[in-house]
Amino acid sequence: VAFNLDFRNDGGKYYWRNLYSDFSDQEFRSRNELKFDDGEATSGTSTSAQWTGSNIEKQMKDRLEEQSILSSVIGGENYFNRWTFDYSYAYSKSQESEPDRLDTTFELEGVDLGYTSTGPVPAVVLGDEAFDPENFIINELEYLDGKTEDTVNTVKLNALLDIFSDGYNGNIKFGALYRAREKTNDVTNIFYEDPAEPTLEPFATAGPRFGLSSFGPGLDATAIRSYFNANRDSFDISEDDTIVGSAANNFSMNEDVAAAYLMSTYENGPLRVVYGVRYEATDFESQGFRTVVTEDGTAAVPESFANDYDNVLPSLNLRYEFADNWLFRAAATQTIARPNFEDLRPGGEIEIDEGELEAEIGNPGLSPVESTNIDLGVEWYPGGVSMVSLGLFYKDLENFIVTADIAEIIDLEDLVGNLPVDDAEVIAPINGDSAELLGLEAAFVYQFESGLYLSGNGTFVDSEATYFERPDKTTLPRTPEVVLNGAIGFESTRFGLRLAANYRDQALIGFEDLTDPAFDVFQDEHLQVDFSARWNITRELQLSFAAINLTDEPFYAYFGQSRFNAQYE
Repeated sequence: VAFNLDFRNDGGKYYWRNLYSDFSDQEFRSRNELKFDDGEATSGTSTSAQWTGSNIEKQMKDRLEEQSILSSVIGGENYFNRWTFDYSYAYSKSQESEPDRLDTTFELEGVDLGYTSTGPVPAVVLGDEAFDPENFIINELEYLDGKTEDTVNTVKLNALLDIFSDGYNGNIKFGALYRAREKTNDVTNIFYEDPAEPTLEPFATAGPRFGLSSFGPGLDATAIRSYFNANRDSFDISEDDTIVGSAANNFSMNEDVAAAYLMSTYENGPLRVVYGVRYEATDFESQGFRTVVTEDGTAAVPESFANDYDNVLPSLNLRYEFADNWLFRAAATQTIARPNFEDLRPGGEIEIDEGELEAEIGNPGLSPVESTNIDLGVEWYPGGVSMVSLGLFYKDLENFIVTADIAEIIDLEDLVGNLPVDDAEVIAPINGDSAELLGLEAAFVYQFESGLYLSGNGTFVDSEATYFERPDKTTLPRTPEVVLNGAIGFESTRFGLRLAANYRDQALIGFEDLTDPAFDVFQDEHLQVDFSARWNITRELQLSFAAINLTDEPFYAYFGQSRFNAQYE
């Protein structure tokens, strides 16, 4: 729902703009987890392996997700001689809730598991026990009622002075901004254990058609929900798991940003220069809980963090028309990107059992990504919508953010005190050291008089980055070396057709172990073909059609080598 008001007079214009959005999504997700390493490996080759005594978990996720967003902006713009002032106040609030979510797990212990091939879709072999619902026993029921709120208040003020003289033709502009953001997460997470331990039989349905293999019976979400509601009072509550689930996901974070800038635009014939400097001061605070599970019990430890930093960000942009329809562009800038709130969340889950430490934590001490950028480009406009461009760019990055196992590079005493640790896995976001990118980009559009057109663009990037505890440099995460796009189409006043292809080279997307490149996660190369069409039936009515991913290309990620599946969709 949108509601807007606008008013104008000779002295300026004023507006009030509002938007409310409400969204809900009901999800029933059936999941099979094959736990090979719970058993004993009995045989194996480079492409096959067999275990005995392994476990299988069947899980049903039954959740309703509700989201709402309210935004309201009021502001105006006024003119006084050569001065222009604009100002605004913006308020936004977004909410997300998961009322009465229920996750149910059934487990089968002591089953034979294996695979007879590797690659994107490994051939998985399950023992006969996996196909009998009587063999699966209810293991856990997880109830969750959670609500997240994100509120932002922003005030802006800008002033512009036009300058027209023999010595300077352009303007001077300056302004300030203040933004206050607060995000909270309030979760009640209760873990139940069923002393009656029913089998999967009363809740079984036909096996889901995953298209990959046969994994035995499926789960009936409606039957499980009815059983939970009827028997909830008789279930035992797992106190330790409930403490972990509730406390580890409760937090509040505040981020205040104050900014000011001064810039100017200068024009002289074919030359236009825009230059200036921006100052930003960031103040961040967070409160949450770190849950620690040891052999002696479970505790939720309050944790708070505060961090503030400031940045001076100069920029220079130049545009020069050196011939008819020919443009040269150049830019030198410094920019920042603040960490996502998801990465900044305080606390997390820590578990240590017989010297083995497992932890998944946030990192409220993350620094923003800082980048120094240089861009050069040439553009040619031969006529109509036709265009040819060529660009070169360089970026020098500091403090880029990755998520990885950081057990080898942190002091484990900060997590578990003086408890002995023989083996550790600590998953958390961290700042990398530094990275550099050098890239070339080219694009063209050409339209014939008949309405037929061709377009294409390509980006070619060479990147390298350094990480803690890794002597060799590697590529920057999520930065493919080659990205290509091409399209052929036809446009007229009545019809439009477009066939487009997109190619993306393989790219590093994550780390399992910062010290061992063999476990780096890569997204495989991807080629996607799409088609779209439109038909203007009348001046008021249009029919449109779109077909996406015509060749049904999958998403595929792998560990180190393409034969080691990490994710296939």
